[in-house]
Amino acid sequence: MELLAGDKTIDADMILVAQAMTLEIPDLVIATTNLGHLSRFITAELWQDIIPS
Repeated sequence: MELLAGDKTIDADMILVAQAMTLEIPDLVIATTNLGHLSRFITAELWQDIIPS
């Protein structure tokens, strides 16, 4: 696995991912502008690209 060293914002991203994973919601998508970090661990999309259902 590639290490994510150097970027302190990854800490908050990992807390968000961990909390989302504990919800166990099928097809959960995190709305974000930070696809680079989050999409490595959980489904994430740019918030402006998500169409409400």
